[in-house]
Amino acid sequence: MADTTTTIYGLTKPEVGASSNTWGTKINTNLDSLDGLLGGTTAIAPNVTAGSWKISGAVVNVTAAELNKLDNATFTTGSGGDITLNDTVYEKSSLVTSSSGAATLDAQSATHFIHTLTEDVTYTFSNAASVGHVTTFTLVVEQDSTTRAITWPSSVKWSAGQEPAITPSSGAVDIFVFTNYGYSSWYGFVAGQGMS
Repeated sequence: MADTTTTIYGLTKPEVGASSNTWGTKINTNLDSLDGLLGGTTAIAPNVTAGSWKISGAVVNVTAAELNKLDNATFTTGSGGDITLNDTVYEKSSLVTSSSGAATLDAQSATHFIHTLTEDVTYTFSNAASVGHVTTFTLVVEQDSTTRAITWPSSVKWSAGQEPAITPSSGAVDIFVFTNYGYSSWYGFVAGQGMS
């Protein structure tokens, strides 16, 4: 019978009663391979059961199905509590400043926008999700001491086709929610008005 190898990592199993003068080399090669596996320099393919393995002493109960949901995902948190998944930001607030009467709300940069008006403004919405995905954000608008006007993007569709009037009182707060399903239209909803 000739030498054989182990099923998973191909370690040499010297033939019993043979391998004259080669046992040492084969065993040393196997030990080097094991050293690489245990030391992390060689990739391993573990087969573990949820709840039976630990990381830094903590039992890991995640299932294979749960891990697969995170496959190819990158998840980070920022100093402001921002949550980023696969380069898309979730749950982030952004203060809006208009310039020359215009302001762009980038749906990939934040999910909550806050704008204290200092001039009449025309909004542009950008970076909606691709078809089959949903992009939603809120916009909080506060009037300053002078009543300001808002021009919404033509792509915004309002209930019954009626664009809401903006509360004209100084310091009044209006809250809007916009959602897009990956198409050209944004759907606008009034969440609250005149909240001063």
